[in-house]
Order: sequence, then C-alpha cells, then structure tokens
Amino acid sequence: MAAAHVRGQPLAAGLSGAGPFAFVATAAECSVWAYGNNGSAGRVHRLAMPDGITEAPVVALVEVADASDVGALVCSATGQLRYWDRVAFGLGGTERFRSGAIALGDTGDRCVQATEVLPGLVVVATAQGRLFRVILGDAMELDAQLLGRGARGGVLGRVSSLLGAVGDTTEEALAGIACGTRADLRHSRELFVLTRTRLAKWVVSRSQAERREYSVDVVRLISQAASSDADVHVLDVAATHAGDACVLAMVRRGGRERLAVAMLRSGRPAEPDVVGLWTLAHVPADGVPAGARVVLPDGGPAIFVVLRQTVLAAVVATAGVVFEAPVTLRADARVLAHGSESGAAMLLCAGAGVLRVGVDVARVLSAAPQAQPSAERECQSQLEQAVFFGSTCSPLAFPLASQAADGDAALEAAALRVSQAILDNTSHFITDRMDLGAHLRERHQRARAVMQAISSCGLAERLSGAARLQLCEHAEKLAAAAALWEHQDRLWTHGSNAPSLLHTLASAFLASLGLQSNDPLRTFLRHHVAAVGDLLALLRGPLANSSGSKDSARLAAFEAGRIVHAALQPALTYRADHAKLYAADGLPPVERWTSRAAISDLLVQHVEGMYSLCRDVSRSHCAAIYSRIDAAVLPGDAAAPDSRLDIFDAAVGAALPPAMSPPDGDPYTSPPALLRAAIDLVPALASLCFRVLADRIACLHSTSPADAHALARRYDAVRPRFLMCLVPLCRAPAAFRLAEEYSDMRTLVALVFAADLANAAPRLRTYTLRFGRDFDTALLAFYERRRAWASLLRGSGAASDVVLKDFVDAADPHSATAHVGWIHDVKIADYGAAAARLARAGRDARDVSKAHTMLSLSKLAFAAVAGQDASAGDAVVEARARLEDALELCETQESLAHRLTASVVAHRRAAAPTWRHCDDAADQKAVLDAAMLTTSPELRHARPALYIVYCELVRQVWNGCVLAAEDMLDVLTFPDSSEQSSALVNDRHALAIDILSRASFSMPELPREAALRTAWRRVFLSDDWRAIRGRLSANVPDRVLRTELVNTQLYAALHSCLVTRELAHPDWFLQPADSFAAADVEYLVSTRLVPRIVSPPDESPESKPLTSTTSAALRKDYAEEDARLRAAIECGLDEYYAEILRIVSDKIEQGPLASSPGAHSPTAIGLPMSIDPPSSSPGEDERMDAD
Repeated sequence: MAAAHVRGQPLAAGLSGAGPFAFVATAAECSVWAYGNNGSAGRVHRLAMPDGITEAPVVALVEVADASDVGALVCSATGQLRYWDRVAFGLGGTERFRSGAIALGDTGDRCVQATEVLPGLVVVATAQGRLFRVILGDAMELDAQLLGRGARGGVLGRVSSLLGAVGDTTEEALAGIACGTRADLRHSRELFVLTRTRLAKWVVSRSQAERREYSVDVVRLISQAASSDADVHVLDVAATHAGDACVLAMVRRGGRERLAVAMLRSGRPAEPDVVGLWTLAHVPADGVPAGARVVLPDGGPAIFVVLRQTVLAAVVATAGVVFEAPVTLRADARVLAHGSESGAAMLLCAGAGVLRVGVDVARVLSAAPQAQPSAERECQSQLEQAVFFGSTCSPLAFPLASQAADGDAALEAAALRVSQAILDNTSHFITDRMDLGAHLRERHQRARAVMQAISSCGLAERLSGAARLQLCEHAEKLAAAAALWEHQDRLWTHGSNAPSLLHTLASAFLASLGLQSNDPLRTFLRHHVAAVGDLLALLRGPLANSSGSKDSARLAAFEAGRIVHAALQPALTYRADHAKLYAADGLPPVERWTSRAAISDLLVQHVEGMYSLCRDVSRSHCAAIYSRIDAAVLPGDAAAPDSRLDIFDAAVGAALPPAMSPPDGDPYTSPPALLRAAIDLVPALASLCFRVLADRIACLHSTSPADAHALARRYDAVRPRFLMCLVPLCRAPAAFRLAEEYSDMRTLVALVFAADLANAAPRLRTYTLRFGRDFDTALLAFYERRRAWASLLRGSGAASDVVLKDFVDAADPHSATAHVGWIHDVKIADYGAAAARLARAGRDARDVSKAHTMLSLSKLAFAAVAGQDASAGDAVVEARARLEDALELCETQESLAHRLTASVVAHRRAAAPTWRHCDDAADQKAVLDAAMLTTSPELRHARPALYIVYCELVRQVWNGCVLAAEDMLDVLTFPDSSEQSSALVNDRHALAIDILSRASFSMPELPREAALRTAWRRVFLSDDWRAIRGRLSANVPDRVLRTELVNTQLYAALHSCLVTRELAHPDWFLQPADSFAAADVEYLVSTRLVPRIVSPPDESPESKPLTSTTSAALRKDYAEEDARLRAAIECGLDEYYAEILRIVSDKIEQGPLASSPGAHSPTAIGLPMSIDPPSSSPGEDERMDAD
C-alpha cells in the first residue's frame, strides 16, 4: 500500500465474507492473505492482474470447499475476468487461473462492484447499474451473462430497465448491493439493489430465472417518514435477519445533515413500508460522506455505519436507537474495506490490518438507567477508552467532543473522576498486579494519559485551572509512589542494612486511620497514594524521637533524607516536564501538596541535618572535608572566632580531595560510603528546598502577604547558607548551578570568589553577559561590602559605567560608596554630580584634612561645570556658596589648630609643632596646655564644667576632627586669654556669628537660636563693663568716650559684623537683655554638652546615663554667665551697646575711607591668610597654597 500510495496508483481492498481472508489490489497485482488464527496466516499470495489495465480491479473472495482456503475472482474495470479457485493451496500456484470477459459494449460503462451471492455465483455491477451474473463452474472459460437478457417484458428486462441498462443518469446510478436471506427457490437468494432513487428486491438463483419482488421510490418513502421538508440522499443498503431492507440515508433538515437508518418491510405483493426511521446522534466533523456504508452483522440488531475514519456502532430496538458510540481511527489508519463476521463488523484499515468491532447487545439491552448525568457519562466513557485503550500502537483514536450544553462541566467532572479512580486504585480497568512496581508505573502512565487524551483533542482550556492542577497532582503523587517503591525495592534487592524507616512510616500512617496490615508499605502504595504528602510529614517524628546509638541516628537521618528526595524529586520533575501539557504556566499560584508548610519545614531541616551528618562523619573518616567544614562560617552562623574563615567573603577552593573517590561499599555499613552519599544528597535536597519555598512564597502572596513576606525573609536567609555549604563539601559546581537557576546573584558573586578564585575573571565576564545588570549590581555590592573600591570603580565599558552610576546614585548619600563615587562621576564627565558628591563627602568627613581635600575637589568640579555651562542656575549658585562656606570653615578650624599649636610651642619654646593626631599621652598633655594658655584662671574656676567641654573641643581640634558649627562657636567664644594677638583672636566673636549665619540653613531653630544667644552673651561678657563705667563716670570728653568704647570687644564684633561681614541687621544681632542662657539651658545641658563629658567620642552618647552632678555643674556655669550678663546690664551695657552701634553706623555712613583703632581689613570669613605657625617651614607654605 505504501508503495502504491507513493506512486499514486489506484487501490482496492476487501474482506471475505466466507473466512478470515483479506486482499489489497492495484492495477498490477492483488495480494491475498489470511488473518487471525488461520493456518496460513502470515503468508501473502500475490495474483497477477490482467494486462493493460490502469485502474484498481474489482475483486471478490469466494467460498471454496476447504474452509482454510479461498478463491478469488478479479474483474478489471473493462470487464476482463480472472478466477483462482484456490489461492492458498492451489496445485498450480498463483499462475493457474481461468479467464473470461464481460461484454460491456461501447457504452462507456465500467465494473465497480462484485458480490458473491451464492457459492459459485458472483454478481458484478457496473457504474450504470447493470448487473452481470458470473457462474464459477468447472469450465475453462468463465461465462458472464447480463441480467435482463431474455424475453421482452420478462424479469431480466425489468432488472435492466431498473438499473439503467439503457441510460446513465445520475439518479439511476448504483448506490449499493446487499445479499438478503435465502429464498424458497432452490439455490436462490434475495438481493437488494439500491440506486440513487429506487430500491429493488430480487431473488437470484444459479439455475432459475431472476424474479423481482418490488421496486419503489425509496427517497420518497423516507422523505415522507422524516418530514415533508427533508432532503434525503440514500447511501447504502443492507439486509436484516428478518429479510427487511436497512437503508442508510443522509437527511438534511434546516441546513443540518444527519445520518439516518430506515427500516423497510414488505409483505407480498405489497410495496414495502418504512417501519422505522432513526437519526443517529453522531455528526461527522467534515459532513456526511457519499461513501458511507452500513454493515449489519448477522442481520442486526447491531448496526455499524462505516465512514472513512470512523465507525458508528449502534443498537436498534423497538424504542429506537438504545446505544450509539463512535469508534474513531487515527488519521493514518483510514478504513479501506469492511465486512462482517460472527456478529461483529470487520474493518480493513491502512497501517493497522483487520479490526473487529463488536457490541455486547445483551448488555446494552439489559443495562439499567444510570444516575450519572448523560453528558458526564458520555465523557467518562470516551475518556476511559482513550486512557486505557489508546496508545501509539493502536489504530484507534478517541476524540472527546461532548455536544451537551454543559460539556465543559461534564468533561471536567469526568476527567477528575477517572483520574481519582486511578489514584485510589478503584478503576475496574486496572489489573491489581502482584508486581507492585509495574502496577504503580501503569497507574502513573494512566494518570498522565488522562490529560494527554484531553489535550490531544484541544480541550485542555475547557478545564478550569484548578482541575488541571488537580490532575497534575494525581500524576505527581503516583510518580512519587513509584519512586518510593523503587527505592525500597532496590534496598531489598541488594540486601542493604538500611533501617526500615519507610515501612515504619507506612505502618504509622495506617494506624492513624485505624487500619492494620501485614505489609503496610504495599497497602499504602496500592490504596493510599493520595496521602503521600502526609506520609512525608511524619518523617519529622522519627527523626525528633530517634533513639539508639549515635550511628543508628545517623543512618536514620540519612535514610530519611533519601526518602524525602525519592518522593519529591520525581513529583517536581514531572510537574516541570509536563507544565505545557497541563497549561499550568499562566495559572495563578495556588498551594500545591509539595509546598505545604510541613514539607518546606521538613526540607530545611533535612538540608541542615545532612550538612551536620557530613561534619560528624568526616570528623572521623575524612580529615580534608572536616577541616573545610570546620573552617567555614556560613551565612547565618553566629559570630565565629577570627581563626575561622568567612566563606561568604573569602576564597577557600573547591577541589575534590583524593580521599573522596567513589567508594564501593554500602552507605549503611561503610562510613566513607555514607559520607560520599550524604555529600551527594545535600545539593539535591537543597534544590528541592529552594523549589518548594519559592512555590510556597508565590502561593502566599495572594492569600497572606504578611506570611509571604516572613517566609521570603527566611528563604533569603537559608538560600545563601545552603548554597555556600556546598563549597566545603566540594560541590561548588552544584552551588553554581543552583545559584544560576534561582537567580541568587549575591551568592553567585560570592561563589565566584569563594570557590574558584583562579577563574574569577572569565566567570565574571560570562555571568555579566548572561545576567546583565542584576549580576553587575550584585558584584558591585560585593566590592562595596569588602571595601574594594578600586575593583568597584574599575569599569569595562559604557554599559558597566551606567550600572555603576546607578549603583552609586542608589547608595546612601552618606555612605562610603557615595563618597568615592565622585571618581566615577569624573570619569564619565558628570562634573555636577561629582561636585555635589564631593561636597557631601566633605561635610560628612570627620577629619579636617580629608574634608578640606574633598571640598577643594568639589570646588574644582564646580569650576569644570562652569566651564561646560556658563549659565548657572540659582541652585548651582547657592550650592557653590555653601561649598565656599564649608571650605572657609575648614580653613578656620585649621587656623585654630595652628593658633593652639603656636601657643603651646611658644609656651614650651619648642622648635617644631607638637600636634600629631595621635591622641596619645603627649597629645593629651598638649591639649591641656593649649586650653590653659587660652583661658584665664578666673574663667577656669568660675565655669569649670564649661571649661571641661572646652578642653574636649580643643582635643578634637588638636586631633584634626571636624567640629560642628555650635562647637566651633564655643571654641571661638569661650577663651578669654591668649599670649598672642592675631586677627583670629581679635575677630573671633564676629567670626563665630558669621559661621553661625552661614551654617544656619542646616540647623534646627532651637540650636540656632541657642547658639546665637551664646555668641552674643559671650561678646557682652568679653569686656569689663564695671571698669569701663568707672572710667566714663564723670567729666569725660567725647573723644575719650569714643576711644574707650571703640577699644572694646563689643565694638570690634559689631564693626566686623556690620562693616566687614555685612551681616543682616537685626537678624543676627541681639540686645543684651535677649542673650540670657536661661531659655536654652535645658537644650544646652541635656542634649548637647553632657554627652561630651560622660561619653568618649567613639561611643554613643546613650551608652552612659546622664549624671545629676554633671548636669548641675553645667547649669551652674550657665547661671554664672547669666549673672555676669545681668551685672553688666546694671553697669549700663544697654546704653553702651546703643552708643557703640551708633558709632559703627556713623562709620558706615562716612564710607570705606574711615578708619579707627581696632578696625580690621575685610576677609571672606574673617581669616587673614597671614597666620602662620611659628615653626612652619617654607615648603609648608607652598603646600598650603597648592591645597
């Protein structure tokens, strides 16, 4: 057949009605073979066809005396005949045949059908409806006579007229021939002849003349029985065992085509009547074909309608069609021929041989009504056929196509019912085999076939997502059950000494149900597979309550881990491999049986337990592994001694020790084998753990977001821990694979440096290309954590520059990463960002020199910005102004340091500066000297607590620490004595107020107001107003008055603030009455100053409680300042302040040429650059200028 199909040759095929023989014929040869249990089955007999034919011949296999053989009559389309009286056992072989011819004349007719009516009698029909009788006698030449050749008006003439012997109209074309029951005449039989419009019944005999029983317009009869508007086309005819005619017709009504079976019965001499007309429910998908045929084995009541790829089996009773079911063939197994045998239809199918299709009529007629809905029952029946009888080897196809309105619900209910029966082992189609492994594998294959059958018909989307997941769960559990049995069977096969943990678990589970069994494991796997998840949850009990020796506990833990892996790995593998089959990818996450809390907790416990088991066993049996485990500190471990290695940040190597070659022993008896098996099990369990936790988190997101968040935090903690534990176990490749699979970029970066440092560079490039931005960000975070700034800033292209830029921008603005990020900004020419980052780094710096450097670089970056864009906005101008303020503040502090150094050097008469930023005993002695040299004994004794604060601030200045604006104000305004007079000393009060005005944008209101009051209070207290009042009490000229007031510190401060610094008046000016500390004492004492006394600089102020003694001392000192200010006011401070303010105003009005003693040259912030320490060297001046 395949060769004929390739060559495009016409093909004919058929079955013998007399025995188990079939044929396939082409224009060249006819192949005949026996099938079934025939003695010659398997042998093919090739018969040569007449020469010169181009169409497939008409063949009839005829009955012979020997039931094990068959004869063959071959007729070409042009009427050439060949007859083999014996095909299988012929003495002359296939070359011995008799010939003959049918005289078709020149009408253009051709032979189309041959039917054996009686032994030795074959009727050959033509396309125009002519019938020829061929007698298979002993004559050497075959004789073919046209039925109807004889007396005018006789029987044969009527046959010829009926079947179109004189015409070739389509209406009279032959539709079918069927042999009926034997007639009363000797060697005669009824013959039904169907044309496109008429049905005739004849009696044909070998020795008698033919007789017509009737000839009727069958289309009219069926149309009347159907309805007046029905369009009827007859297709085929068959005979019942009662002699009635069964006509297959296509009835078109309302645009719909349906197949119908009409039963015609007649009594002599009346014409037949339609006694039954039954419409079949099945509608062929591609319409009713013209070649549909009907088969009535043994004359009914089973009726088979044969289509090209479908056979409709029906049972007709008095009430109508009581059973109907389609048998569908695969696309490559079309029906070539049909016949009947022993109550069944016989089909010859391409690629499948001969199929026997039968119906248990007795069971159909005696079946009780079903309580199950008809649509669901239909779907379940079709699905069970597909699941239990469909296979790649079977020619049958089992399409599921419920036409009911609730077809989706019926299909879903049927699918779940069939799958549940397979899972529970209650389906009567499953044989309860003794071989449990084969039994479980069969059930698993059947469970998978449920969804395969539905999906192959394109109906998967008609099932709800929950139903599809439930079907998948059934198959997963059966896969787990089969794997558990395989694991246990392997242990028994090899005679292992493994603990019978699985047997114990099954027994405990059955006991919880009140059941007992001599073989609990087999009982569980046969009937309780649905509860395999509950069985695994019981594993926590035996482990927690294990008794016996330490070795027994190790083996129990190892066996439990293997059971968990044996059950869950096949289930999750099946789920992943068949996600497309169940269309599960787009479904919302739901809780699966593998992602229950008990299972996830169990997996976490077993990964930890297996790692501990490896540590315990390796202590005695593998020093190389134990030393690696003992040295490693995993993420999540408690703080370890410095001697131990932080595996998350340092390289440890990943080579397999030579002692870890695969052992041959049983892990339950050999410790080395146990260690190797446990090490191999850790990555497998870790992979399961990650999958289960990820699934559970996804499920909880929609049902309980809080629980999902908590579990995600736990997952983020255990994942790097479990991945990194594989490194000391020499399973770094598995760790890399899992980190890649679960996109744990942070751990993947750590693995690159911890496990394979030698190949770090190529791995980093590979992962950068594979994972892109996510991996680059994790790598930068790794460099940041290790403070590897050079590696962090080393970019390799435009893409990495963008990632690094975003990483730095996303960092905490006050972090070290942000502080070094300016280098990258400069690299990519983003000078504005570099300037802002440098300015912030300078403000955050605790070291003056570092702050000065950062701020100077920021100023350079601002200059670069100005060079790129001359039109700077208000924000840029303000930022540059604040940068200048910060720079000048650094310079002020450096000048303070030089002043203090100069004081100490002059006092000690030393030749070099003594400040070294070491904060050791020498520096501490120098700090005390500097504090004493800048304050008077009266001040130290009158305000001792504030003096202590001053000493602490001097220490910070001495050590190069950056002072806040408030601290700078105290350092400038608190001293009242100095052995040197300089611009800084003379202008210190105005400088303090100027600093405060420039830093006010970053200060809250309360500290700002308190600082301003402190500054002016100490300005007012810096002059001896009682002595001034005594000198100006009476008889004092105006010149003396003006000279006395101009030489005061108050005049110097007001003149500098108003004239030199141009501070806004009255914003930054206070009257003496507004400068008392009483309003600010609580803030100054409790919040600002006490922590400096009770806590060292490197400790948090909250680390020591506020002492009542310290607080009282500070309050007393501020009360002393208020008392002195009050006394100064009593001495006329208010009047002097007003007069000095008028004098300064007069100077301002007179213009910049006015001068007076005590006036100062203007500077940016009041710091003349001529202040040099006494011991400075020429080179240092140059360095300062360069800075």
